[in-house]
Amino acid sequence: SRLQGVLRDFRAKDLMLEIGFQREQILSQEQLYRHLVESQKTLVCKWLPDTSLTFVNDAFASLMGKTKQELTGFQMTECLPELSRQSLTKATYDVLNNMKTVQFDQSFRDQYGDEIVFRWTAAPGYHRDGTFAQVIAVAHNVTPLVRLQAELKNKAADQDLLLNSIPIHVWYVRNYKSYGSVNKAHADYLGTTPEILADSDLDSIHSDQDYETILSILEEVKSSRRSVYYERFLADKSGANRMFGITATPEHSDESEPQTIICTAMD
Repeated sequence: SRLQGVLRDFRAKDLMLEIGFQREQILSQEQLYRHLVESQKTLVCKWLPDTSLTFVNDAFASLMGKTKQELTGFQMTECLPELSRQSLTKATYDVLNNMKTVQFDQSFRDQYGDEIVFRWTAAPGYHRDGTFAQVIAVAHNVTPLVRLQAELKNKAADQDLLLNSIPIHVWYVRNYKSYGSVNKAHADYLGTTPEILADSDLDSIHSDQDYETILSILEEVKSSRRSVYYERFLADKSGANRMFGITATPEHSDESEPQTIICTAMD
């Protein structure tokens, strides 16, 4: 029995050592995780349903110009401009009521007054018993992407303004059978809008005669793989024919035959 007692003591000590070792491992992992979270440039925050912050990393504190201690307990909505508060409030509502991950953009001003846009991903965080605890969110700086999108949008608007302000008809045809984009002059002539014409089949818009005329021009481009010019009659919205000089140009492509043909027409 004395030997059994000694063995029990050894087992107890081994168990305590093992527990201590596992605890140190867990603490070490938690410290590593916290270091990774707090040292990265990505913004990381946690907040309660009333948007009171329970955690922020160094990147978010630096952006706000405050310490992490100062921000803890501070309402997230008070950190943001009015327009950004609305998107935050809506995102928090969606997380709380639908228990789903949501994305939203928010704008900040840096110390130089320049706009910085962050894209947040917010998700519900849970207690161990499965009940909701808080919102967990990360944000990435998407300013370059947003600026590029705005630039492309402005360029597209400029192109639309140019194409829709000239009397020349401009459109392109896909796969020899349907409209792609169409400018206003061509749509007006046919008594419709560019939006309705886009993706419409040619034979559903034009009379049989005009469809055959257009198709013959497209077939010439298809076989020659070069620009062609024809003068042909096309009917307007009332059915009256007018003579047009039509130029059809294949899109430059490595394919054996062009699938997109750009057309212009002058009355």
